[in-house]
Amino acid sequence: MIDFDKNPNVVALCKKIITLQGEKVRVESIEASLHQKLENAKRDRADVVSNVVLNVATKLVQSDDMEPFDITKVKGYRSSYMQEHTKAGNDLTTATFPFLTDIVADPYASVEATSSPALMYPPPHVISATAASLKAQSLPLV
Repeated sequence: MIDFDKNPNVVALCKKIITLQGEKVRVESIEASLHQKLENAKRDRADVVSNVVLNVATKLVQSDDMEPFDITKVKGYRSSYMQEHTKAGNDLTTATFPFLTDIVADPYASVEATSSPALMYPPPHVISATAASLKAQSLPLV
């Protein structure tokens, strides 16, 4: 039999194995320290987030205690903005829409009543009369 302890290839492989085992231990220790740093960073981040949330909540409560917002104190504000806004709102509340009076006779009627098919589509005889008059208008004069 061959004595493996004296074979140079086997001796080189044994040295390589010992070197790789040492490298493995070193990498595992680095990995453990990186995991520890990561956990510390997560803990620090949680502390920062909790402090920020607490500070923001405190500022919101304090802002509620402050005087109410007054738009007239805003730089560049013109009083005509408020007048125009109020006038537009008043115009909208008093606006009338004549094209709706044909469809909705009762402004307080329910949606179902105003959107019934009978109101949306005219009877067939009206459609045919309208179509005939349109057809007569579109015929060229000879």
